[in-house]
Amino acid sequence: MAPTVDTSKLEPWELQVLDKFMQAAWYMDAAYWQQVDPEGERIFRSLDASNPDQAALHLMMDANYGRWDRFDDFAVFLGSDPRPLGSYVYPADLTKAELDAYIAAHPDAKDALLSPYTVVRRDGDMLVAIPY
Repeated sequence: MAPTVDTSKLEPWELQVLDKFMQAAWYMDAAYWQQVDPEGERIFRSLDASNPDQAALHLMMDANYGRWDRFDDFAVFLGSDPRPLGSYVYPADLTKAELDAYIAAHPDAKDALLSPYTVVRRDGDMLVAIPY
């Protein structure tokens, strides 16, 4: 059941601000899904929470933002793929050793590649930090 709130005492401008907060939250949620499990988001959105056969999986994916149980050391509960070490913030095939070597060869890129406000993608042989 979705939470409810009494907005009857709010001024019109406060309702507009609340609406903007809700819109921002939707975008933040979508961005987070893309960082942690983009394929999981597709699966999650396809589930019907009112269907008894899908409700438990829907709840697990909603609580964990993906197919791995955050409360059980990211154990897989859907499928068989282990969670990528860098989630999807880094390319799934990027090893720590490769990242360290890249940073050693490109020290000017270190801050951007390790920033909590970027995702990292491959562009040929380069690693590119994309701010969000």
